[in-house]
Amino acid sequence: MKMRMMIVAVVIAFIHATGFARENDPCRNIDLDWLRTHSPIPAGQIVSKQNMDSLCEIVLKIGNEYVPLFAGNDFIIAGEMLKHRTQVTRKRIDALKADNFAKLIPRLDAVAAIVYLPAENNGRTIYLITDPLCGHCNTAAEKIIPLAETYGVSVKAVLYSVHGQEGDHKSIEAVCRDFSLDQYTEHKWKSRPFDERHRCKRGEERVKAAKNVIGKAGIGGVPVFIFDDGRFVNGANMTAVEKILQSMD
Repeated sequence: MKMRMMIVAVVIAFIHATGFARENDPCRNIDLDWLRTHSPIPAGQIVSKQNMDSLCEIVLKIGNEYVPLFAGNDFIIAGEMLKHRTQVTRKRIDALKADNFAKLIPRLDAVAAIVYLPAENNGRTIYLITDPLCGHCNTAAEKIIPLAETYGVSVKAVLYSVHGQEGDHKSIEAVCRDFSLDQYTEHKWKSRPFDERHRCKRGEERVKAAKNVIGKAGIGGVPVFIFDDGRFVNGANMTAVEKILQSMD
């Protein structure tokens, strides 16, 4: 009899505890309508909610942008959380972006303009989103070649101009002239005026398709390295690139 009473007491305590936890879940009733009672949130969606030290950490996706918020019982705070010198919210947003980039890989394969294959290929791939007229992009393209050889990864360059028509023309030229990555990194052809003889339908279609894919992915600046598991590095930060390469199987 005592044993039964103890079991019943434990069950009641468990139900009470879980019910209490649900009642005190700061994310439980938060949706866009609730957020809009505090701020004029534009059209978008909640892509992440998580309990963070009695606040609800929320990540909104508005267009192609990720917007972090924190909500209490009757207020919201815009901004990022830092904890132990770590940008907690930024890590969450980067993870969400990586998930999206991982889904983007087949489309990147379809619009890649240049492929570099190392002498020994481990089957992994890194995608370089680059613009022929971008100085940092050229540095990144030059430095990725020895890293590709060291770590046995293929490199696929996707040409995405942020320099308007002039950049588009040079991107088209690179495709139509069937440049290798080594040839692409040479500077002389980039400084010459565009020659209409280097225009072709294949180049125009590839550059247009790349613009569509990269634009919808929310990538606004170059260079960007995207790994085949979705991880990414913004800018020509080759130390960060190599760190990820070292962690790849």
